[in-house]
Amino acid sequence: MRILAIDDEDEVLTYLKEMLEGEGHTVVGAHNVKEGLEFIDRTFDAIITDLSMHKLDGKDYIEIIKVRYPKMPIIVLSGHIVAKEALIELGVSRVLAKPINIPQLLEALNEVCRPQGGTNG
Repeated sequence: MRILAIDDEDEVLTYLKEMLEGEGHTVVGAHNVKEGLEFIDRTFDAIITDLSMHKLDGKDYIEIIKVRYPKMPIIVLSGHIVAKEALIELGVSRVLAKPINIPQLLEALNEVCRPQGGTNG
């Protein structure tokens, strides 16, 4: 799978990339929402994003993605999950808590990408 991972913590982004690439996925990393928006027109099978980041937060990014690519699977990975139901209403496929549980994340990726098969539009 081609995955866009967005997190403003270098350690988290590096860990995500290493773990997911070790499972055979291709991962493009972005350190903030602005950087993530630069990649939005690329073809990804899924997006993994944090919620609490500088300038635009993950919620803003999710709204932008869902306007452009309503079928794009999005997994929120955050240590500050307050309103899970509101995120699901925005179109988020899964909401997972930090610290990262790689088996749980891989299971979520497989589940959310199975029905669409990578279509994002």
